[in-house]
Amino acid sequence: MQSPPILQRLGMDAEAFIAFADTFFRTFAHAVGTPDSLVQLAAARQCRALRGMALARRVLQHKQPDSGKGRAVA
Repeated sequence: MQSPPILQRLGMDAEAFIAFADTFFRTFAHAVGTPDSLVQLAAARQCRALRGMALARRVLQHKQPDSGKGRAVA
């Protein structure tokens, strides 16, 4: 089964999204992305951290091609 395009851009597998759907949007308050992209976004926004880092580490894939994937989606 192929993941929907938005989940592909996030590097997230559909089964992981379904498993975390209940808390997904409460956990990721303002942005969704890989741990690295959340750290970069926090730095750009001059804040110490963004909510959702633990969930990002658990469910988002770490292998991202250089085609723009793996960016935080705010």
